Amino acid sequence: MPAALERSQYKTADRSAILRWCKKDPTPRCSAARFFAENEFGIAGYMVYYLSVLAFKYTNDMSFLHYAAIGVLVPALIKKTPAALKRIFKLLAIDDATKARVAAKAYPRYYKIGYALWLLCLFSSGFIAFGYIAFYLPAAFVDFDYASEYWKFIALGLINMIGAWLIVGAILDMIFWSLSSVNFRDYVRYRNIKEGMDVEVPEQIRTLWKIGIGYYILFSPTLYFLLR
Repeated sequence: MPAALERSQYKTADRSAILRWCKKDPTPRCSAARFFAENEFGIAGYMVYYLSVLAFKYTNDMSFLHYAAIGVLVPALIKKTPAALKRIFKLLAIDDATKARVAAKAYPRYYKIGYALWLLCLFSSGFIAFGYIAFYLPAAFVDFDYASEYWKFIALGLINMIGAWLIVGAILDMIFWSLSSVNFRDYVRYRNIKEGMDVEVPEQIRTLWKIGIGYYILFSPTLYFLLR
């Protein structure tokens, strides 16, 4: 495989061949991860890309973190998740006429920035919840016993990180969707369709609420134990 691939070649290249190729050189590894981000796996691919860059920058050897990140964040499971959610919650797909309409439109380039900021807010909500519970709250207590109590705050942080992605994510989606113009809503539909989640955003919001409420009901005994 050549040292560099054009974007059009990326789209038709065999994924396994890219993975074999990117094993040989750090720079193509990042390019392959960016390929996953832009064409296949959305935000998870961006996480792979930046983890790869970070690992190479600080260790000069990306092999472990890079392949660990790909193994966790970009397996076939990620591609199958939207289909599984649609099947489990009986979500209706966007109709073919709407798919064709949003795919045929031309969108301003700055829409990419708006969409990326939308996703950044969604993912940041979980990390902020984790950081607040796991790091700020223990430090706020006087004479806090890290040896015996800190693990509870880590566990609470992890549980609420996922909960924030679901509940706060649903709230943020409601806000951003209501503030979006008609044209930007079509762009969001286009990006969702491209990433495999061809379901209207209001339907996604309702599903997030259902999953979030069920998640906290499921973990309520654990939360009760940790908060005692």
